[in-house]
Amino acid sequence: MKGKISRSFPSISEEGGSNDSLDVWGYRILGRRKIDDIRLQTELVSRLEESVLAFRPGEEVNACWMPRHAIRVLHKKETYHVVICFHCNTIRSYKGEKEIGIDGITTMPEVRFNEVLREAQVPLMGK
Repeated sequence: MKGKISRSFPSISEEGGSNDSLDVWGYRILGRRKIDDIRLQTELVSRLEESVLAFRPGEEVNACWMPRHAIRVLHKKETYHVVICFHCNTIRSYKGEKEIGIDGITTMPEVRFNEVLREAQVPLMGK
């Protein structure tokens, strides 16, 4: 399985305008890091899964939906995206262009995700 971890933030372009740097549902990508190392892929996915499992329904969340991270996975000719907003503790999952899930998430993996992106000199946007 090949994966990329991307740092994203809302585009400043007007709705309906064109911007060739848009990538994930209207969010501009600041940079990318391709993850070929199987151990690192496993670590990042495990941290994400643990964070979803640790989230408790009823926990206070913001309603901002300003995602700063996205993970793209190519598997058996299908493209999957997990778009993450650690500020409102929400992830949205997509298969191709179709949304397939919305889940709560804790902020546990955020620091490690940022470290992985910094290693690739991807600029990070504040919350």
